[in-house]
Amino acid sequence: MANLFYRMTVKTMFFFLRRGLVVLSHMDSGVKREVEAFPEGYTIALGVCRGPEILLKKTGGQLGKLKKAQEERPHIDVDIQFKSIQGAFLVVTGQIGVDVANAQHRFTLKGDINQAMGVVRCMTRAERYLFPKFIAKKILKRLDPKEVSSALVYLRVLFTGR
Repeated sequence: MANLFYRMTVKTMFFFLRRGLVVLSHMDSGVKREVEAFPEGYTIALGVCRGPEILLKKTGGQLGKLKKAQEERPHIDVDIQFKSIQGAFLVVTGQIGVDVANAQHRFTLKGDINQAMGVVRCMTRAERYLFPKFIAKKILKRLDPKEVSSALVYLRVLFTGR
């Protein structure tokens, strides 16, 4: 039963993270700068081994959702896979940061480490906007100033996804 709760929570939070990254690739200069460094057609996967997953692709200079083919997984440039649903749950609920999850070996990374760091920086920026300040202070090394209001980001995440 607890596993189902973890799975549903991670799936829901991945939905918000994916849409948050897409929205911020339009609105936040830090995320825009990181995305510009990725080559066109660059694909990113973030998921849990045999569990929920989000796929992103750079098209037209922006991040967007990548639809997975039914039969086979598309080519992925950076693939971050949590080893367990519990590890992903700790990260997406703001109990630990991505840096702590990395230090605790809670996920695997396939792809170019330099480009993966850009993905992690984008995720960190998204956490700054998506988590309230009292949670963000605990999991981020520093709180960079926001360029737009979190309320505006949330409205776009919820209603437009862009």
